[in-house]
Amino acid sequence: MATDISVIITAHKEGELLYPTVRSANEAIRKLKSNHDLNLSVLIYLDDADDYTKSAAKDVAELYGFDILEGSNGDPGQARMDAIQHVTGEYIALLDGDDLWSDNWLQLCWQYILDNSPEGKYGDILHPEYNLIFGAHNLLVRQGDPGSPFYDEEFLRLTNYWDALCFARRQLFLDISYQKNDVSSGFAHEDYLWMCETLSSGVSHVLMKDAVHFKRRRMGSVSQFAEERKVKVRFNNLSLYGDSN
Repeated sequence: MATDISVIITAHKEGELLYPTVRSANEAIRKLKSNHDLNLSVLIYLDDADDYTKSAAKDVAELYGFDILEGSNGDPGQARMDAIQHVTGEYIALLDGDDLWSDNWLQLCWQYILDNSPEGKYGDILHPEYNLIFGAHNLLVRQGDPGSPFYDEEFLRLTNYWDALCFARRQLFLDISYQKNDVSSGFAHEDYLWMCETLSSGVSHVLMKDAVHFKRRRMGSVSQFAEERKVKVRFNNLSLYGDSN
């Protein structure tokens, strides 16, 4: 039986924080499957994970019947790409090992697909309406809404509208892959670059109203390391000003 959705949870050194993350994913899956007859898979991808996180992953994988795969990428984008290569779902739903989904997230994504039948090879990239950031920061952020009169694509020359945790077709990730960060050379923010490249390829980004991702901001993360060094996103088509001809 073909897999409709592959949920990918990437983990590194989250330890016991992985327990509520996986529980939130399972609740979202349970709510989706209560309304739709779908085949889902869940892969916990351990990227250079410590023993505590490996132990937690083993616990939750046994509890919920999820799969585990280990890698040693040391890069968030490459970890996601490695995981995507090992799953078969038509759609991919990404979740970090210390973040949480609102339980309506997958249900809203699938209902959007049923209601809109997105055209083209890739369809649309779906994002939660809000990111509630906790931990080192406390913020409630509404992500970029292309349907809003305040949306301006040129804003992406300055900063990213969206977080990496999205819902999209697997083929899109395979054709437009995350590039590896190279902080030492001044380049990072692989998710920011991916958003720019997908937009340049004509892929639409859509907010799922009333969906929330609860995101833990921690000290010592790859993104914080990059921000401290004031690195930039790699050059892309949205970097251009004026007539590119």
